[in-house]
Amino acid sequence: MSKIQMATIVIAPAEGFYAGKSWTVTSWEDAKARLRQIAGFAPKDGSYDKTDFTVVFADGEEYKGRFDVHHHEYHGGEPLDLAQHMRWHLQFHAGLEAARPGWMTDARWEGHLNRLKTDAYFIKMAFNCNLFLEKYDVGQG
Repeated sequence: MSKIQMATIVIAPAEGFYAGKSWTVTSWEDAKARLRQIAGFAPKDGSYDKTDFTVVFADGEEYKGRFDVHHHEYHGGEPLDLAQHMRWHLQFHAGLEAARPGWMTDARWEGHLNRLKTDAYFIKMAFNCNLFLEKYDVGQG
């Protein structure tokens, strides 16, 4: 079964030079380009501009989130990848090892996984994140 594709992405900076503006794009690559544009005007002191986004999938499902856009100098000019950002958040909250941050000790990771298995709120979140990853194409192709 093929995964449901993204239809549109709305990118809406909440802070900084582009605050109050929004763009609707139709590809993950176009989203990268808009984030790169926003990053060019982000603070150079290591802080960031909060940027809201809504990804609408072909079946009408919406995923809303926030991307903290740092200036190009902060991330070494690496592309700002919204699909990767979404996948990481979904994988982390699903308890998938692929999203374990490098700084997270074994004990903290085990604590995170335990919370996903024992706290009703986090059990539901982990379940929903896994379902989302199974059903929707979040830039995996």
